[in-house]
Amino acid sequence: MATIMLTAYGTVETAVEAMKEGAFDYVTKPFDPDDLSHLIRNAAKQISLTEENEILREQIKILGKDAGLNVENVFKFNMSKKTKKANAALTGFGKTKRILLGDTLLDNYDEDQIETVIAHEFGHYKNKHIPKQLLIGTVSSFLTFYLISILHYYSLSWFSFSSIVQISSLPLLALWGGIIGLIETPVTNLISRKFEYEADNYAVFSTKKKEAFIQTLEKLTDQNLGDREPHPFVEWFFYSHPSITNRIENIRSWN
Repeated sequence: MATIMLTAYGTVETAVEAMKEGAFDYVTKPFDPDDLSHLIRNAAKQISLTEENEILREQIKILGKDAGLNVENVFKFNMSKKTKKANAALTGFGKTKRILLGDTLLDNYDEDQIETVIAHEFGHYKNKHIPKQLLIGTVSSFLTFYLISILHYYSLSWFSFSSIVQISSLPLLALWGGIIGLIETPVTNLISRKFEYEADNYAVFSTKKKEAFIQTLEKLTDQNLGDREPHPFVEWFFYSHPSITNRIENIRSWN
């Protein structure tokens, strides 16, 4: 049940306490009826999973515990009004997470398949992919700006510029940034695809449901209108996720 607390005597302390106790929101009088109606609609979209999904919720909590996470609760949110794509998400700071499951996922996938989706996301946490990506992104950004500055400086004379402070030399920065970006793109995508394979492997390892995961990936690809077999160069250069064909091949070969 989503709870919205209404009061005429609101304070910061009571608002914080209400949110800690699980209130969806905290509203003080006087309030706009239209705003309250909008808030109620939003609360209805993010309701906790019903009792018929209790087994799924408990299984997700077990998977979270195995990954070193404390799953606080599992919620359903309304995606079908805006898209047919199926998705799930983890929210929260540190080791305490809330799981959000789109209604498009719950309505079209069985519990085993949903478990593998969540296990894949837990795999990213277990393998510390987020801090790794932050570190890679930070180092990459500093290195990129450093290389741009060096290349910009030494290429000024090629275009008859005399100083880096000349406004007319600014397009050189964009030129070198574009060239370096072209080199970095396949490298960062290669790392991202490696992380996806690792998360896939963790999903199979933690759930022991290889076939259910393969079925899930196939359904997600069709539902999200993905390309099953892109040209190898297109996948190598542009794709941050492996193609469905390569992911399934990897899963089938994993022991």
